[in-house]
Amino acid sequence: NIYLHQYEHQYFRFLYDRGRTDELANLQFIFRFQDDLISFNDNGYLETCINNIYPSEMTVNKTNISVRKSNFLDMTISIFQGKFYFKLYDKRNDYNFDVISFPFLDGNVPKGHMVFLLVS
Repeated sequence: NIYLHQYEHQYFRFLYDRGRTDELANLQFIFRFQDDLISFNDNGYLETCINNIYPSEMTVNKTNISVRKSNFLDMTISIFQGKFYFKLYDKRNDYNFDVISFPFLDGNVPKGHMVFLLVS
């Protein structure tokens, strides 16, 4: 998301212009995909400066499971004994109700896969 990236860029530039390279180094392993953000090995720095990066009108949710485990996009990322481990993660399993997906009937779904699908 270019909108969110602009805030991050301004903050990084602020740190760089003031010679605060040690703080900037803590943020070198930040990755973004649209509105999802993950930071590795930042010594907790992102959490302390997040309010300086984004405007107060924006709500930022911390969604990691623990310091060493987080869900990001479709992965669960864990750190154990200095190594990164990855597993598939499906956010639909977190809901306390069944998520039902319906195929787009005009799409490229084989007709055989549409068994027991009632169309009105």
